[in-house]
Amino acid sequence: MILIFLYSILTIFILFFLGFGLTLLLAPKQLHPYTFWLTPWFTVVFLIFFLTIFSLAGLSVNQICPYLIGFLLFLNFYAFWKKKLRYNFRLKEDILIGLLIATSIVFNLSPLIRNDKILTTISMGNNDVIVYAQTPEYLVNHSIFEYFQTKVIDLKPTDEVTGNLLFRGFRWGTPLLSSFFLNIFQIKGYQYTYLFQTILFGLTIPLIYILFSTLYKPKILGLILSTFLFMFNSNLLYMLYHDFFGQVFFWGVELFLLIFLFSYFSSSEPFKKNFTRFDYIIGFTTTVFYFAYHEAVILIIPPLILFIILYSLLKKSVKLILPVIRICIIIAITASISIVKSFVVDFIQASKIDDPIGWALFRTKIPYANPFEAMGFYSIHAMEPMRLIAASILSLLTLFIILKGFLTIRYKLLAVSFLALYSFFFTWTAILHHNFFAYNRSLTYSLPFFIVLFSIGLLEYLSKKRKLLMGILTILLSLEILFAVKLNRRFIKERIIVDRSLISLGEIHNLKNLKELIYTDQAISGLESYWRQIWTEYFLYPLPVYSPYQYDKTKKIIPDNSLVLIPKVSIIYNSPKILLNNIVWENPYYLMGRLCDSTSCLLDRSENLSSITLGKSEAEDSLLLTGWSVKESANRWTQGKESTLRLVAKNNDYQKLSFEAQTLAEPQTITVFIDGKLLATKLLSTKWQQYDLPIPNGISKDVHQIRFTYANTYKPSQVLSRLDNRDLAVNFRWIKFQ
Repeated sequence: MILIFLYSILTIFILFFLGFGLTLLLAPKQLHPYTFWLTPWFTVVFLIFFLTIFSLAGLSVNQICPYLIGFLLFLNFYAFWKKKLRYNFRLKEDILIGLLIATSIVFNLSPLIRNDKILTTISMGNNDVIVYAQTPEYLVNHSIFEYFQTKVIDLKPTDEVTGNLLFRGFRWGTPLLSSFFLNIFQIKGYQYTYLFQTILFGLTIPLIYILFSTLYKPKILGLILSTFLFMFNSNLLYMLYHDFFGQVFFWGVELFLLIFLFSYFSSSEPFKKNFTRFDYIIGFTTTVFYFAYHEAVILIIPPLILFIILYSLLKKSVKLILPVIRICIIIAITASISIVKSFVVDFIQASKIDDPIGWALFRTKIPYANPFEAMGFYSIHAMEPMRLIAASILSLLTLFIILKGFLTIRYKLLAVSFLALYSFFFTWTAILHHNFFAYNRSLTYSLPFFIVLFSIGLLEYLSKKRKLLMGILTILLSLEILFAVKLNRRFIKERIIVDRSLISLGEIHNLKNLKELIYTDQAISGLESYWRQIWTEYFLYPLPVYSPYQYDKTKKIIPDNSLVLIPKVSIIYNSPKILLNNIVWENPYYLMGRLCDSTSCLLDRSENLSSITLGKSEAEDSLLLTGWSVKESANRWTQGKESTLRLVAKNNDYQKLSFEAQTLAEPQTITVFIDGKLLATKLLSTKWQQYDLPIPNGISKDVHQIRFTYANTYKPSQVLSRLDNRDLAVNFRWIKFQ
């Protein structure tokens, strides 16, 4: 548990320490009161930009890291000793912000601190976090350019995972940023990914207040309200808990960019003929969006263009076209390699808005968050929808407060450009296409800006009614915290984790000269837990692995004597029960041995393999072949109209085949074959019964294949009114030779 706090503190320290010289040298005068809290984001933008450029040129993070650190340290020295630049602290505000950041980080790390007590990755259900763990590890000693030239090997599925960000997604920035810290700390991606997201989320908190102050004025109540609405917003926390690293990164850099955009266009800087520091900061930050999360660029560039059009029409002046051209020149030069690819990818994604997604509705009735719910005062993740009248009144009040905030702020023309785009996305996703997931993404992208406007509007409405203001603030913040705590508790309860058993798989690499193909347990049982499978592959990498995906491309036959990795303890799903010889490696959680599958091996086994008791037999998955549904505790259904198994006769004494079974519904007829020869046909009942089938002339000492065919299959959803659409035929308790 100590490592959780240690790496949190070290990460924050490095972001501030490496960036203070850069920040003090570049930050415009109007933002000097906030330079301290802008520092980590200057560091983030700098690191992503240069790490990406050098990685595209063929240099790994390990190679370029010392030079970037050296350059930033030189800037620290130059700013501190030569320029005598210092931070301007506002002690009361800064202490409060620091406490809020610490609270946020501890709150969101609470599942690890309270329950797991190890530095690892957790998720509320999203499996995509694997790419943000594996890709940074790859980039420590490899480059983007090198990956582009690498042929992906099917038997190394983790290479394919890396390509999701580097090749198909063109999302280079966030894994490179994580890789920078992995290289410094010398730890693994699975240890750092969730921790780093949580830290970035915490460091976004002061940016909310800086934007609030930029648009309105500094106020302690504004600091408390705006930051609480951000850090405890259940809609934002839901995305964090699902490890949407790109979106967490977006919130921080979006606010960073908005701060500079509003500061820039409210000053005289745009009217200068030469490039200004604002031009460079805005241009390079937008380039970083292209490098790290290009989908979000559409939320930046179009509003800026709309702003210029509105300004030119209303002011009858084209003076602001020049600064936009300067910014676009910087973006075009620095992000050219990503712009075209990003445009194509984003266009394809937009055209597929109606495609099915792998997300369930957050709630079955009215999954779309209304304005009151969007602010976090009522949770779509924990509560059924409010009554229509209450929802309508509260939503209208929320919108009126946001409108009041908009009418109060400075620089309305730029703000209305962003609000117009957000409104378009809400209409497009919710009304025109009824896509709740796309709507939720649009909502959470824009929420930080709406939180700032809401905070300004509420304070402005109640500025002269302090008692009423404090009462309303207490109620709203209590609701905000209540639903954040409910979601956090749900996260603790439902989280999936890279636990100690998965981590222990790294011990396999201690085996010398192990290059042989390894079959995972889910290659045998079928994919039952995607989370366990992808992290198994992660810890086995770079060993060749047959996962369920490659296995499906074969004849689904695992050769005798193959290496098979089996969990000793059933976690999430029941581990397959198969016969292994020659255990090559084992620990308290797993064992790896050679598959016993040939006739000679099965005949030599000491176990009684002439019978199988479903749910209990230690050889169940070695004896059952095809057409069987998932394992259960004391029985097993067949799925489809045919199923096969094998039993081993070690002598010639067996005279009949017996089994205990029931059918899901009647009528049902079972036809039995042994070694391809018809044995018998029986009518089955829905009640449990034993069936004895005499075998003429008995059977020989051998491994015998048994095939069952069924006249009918039935769906439990139709027979029993259950949410189960499997095509089931017969349920067996045991099968044996007698």
